[in-house]
Amino acid sequence: DSSSAGDIAVGGSTTGILIGDDIDYFQVDVTQAGALIISTQPEGDWLRSYLYDSAGNLLDQVNYVFAGRTGYLSEDVVPGTYFIKLDNYSSSQSAVIQYTVNVSHAIGLVDDFGDEPATAAPVSINSFSAGSIEFVSDEDYFEVTVDTPMILTAETQSSSDSIIRLSDALGSQVAGSERIPNTNNWKVSAYLEPGSYYLAISKSLVETGVYSLQVNSISAVD
Repeated sequence: DSSSAGDIAVGGSTTGILIGDDIDYFQVDVTQAGALIISTQPEGDWLRSYLYDSAGNLLDQVNYVFAGRTGYLSEDVVPGTYFIKLDNYSSSQSAVIQYTVNVSHAIGLVDDFGDEPATAAPVSINSFSAGSIEFVSDEDYFEVTVDTPMILTAETQSSSDSIIRLSDALGSQVAGSERIPNTNNWKVSAYLEPGSYYLAISKSLVETGVYSLQVNSISAVD
């Protein structure tokens, strides 16, 4: 458990092995406010990772990442002690995962928009917003309130892929997004009944950068 956690310094890294249902914990001590970013790279089976504060509250998690890929945990944090938990996504007792964990800290970095529906920024229909994906695994959430049935469209514009997702108040995806041909821009369109909906903006791969978001109603539906 966390009481026997190994230490990883900010800016440092470590390697380890999980066999079967092993669980590894690591402690990270943060001295300044900013974005705490943890990357995990497994070899072998699929790896799960979690980030907790000193009170045991779950801050972020990656359900699984497999060999050849990198998983990212990130959270805006204040000075304090944080814990990383790693375990095996597979139920196989013979599964073996070799992994590398890297810890970085962007001091003073402030996320411009919330990264979950509970902290989403309200955005109006027929409006334009600008934002930035400040760090890898950052997501920006916007809340759209629909008063009457309509077809809603939302589009991002950016010099690099800015992927957009549309979900309902329960977190279920309403419609898939698609890339606008020959651009780095993405769009989503769906018929919506009255209610609250969420638009989530993220970058592909390990990119960061600015974007714009245009939200429109193509037509009202009687």
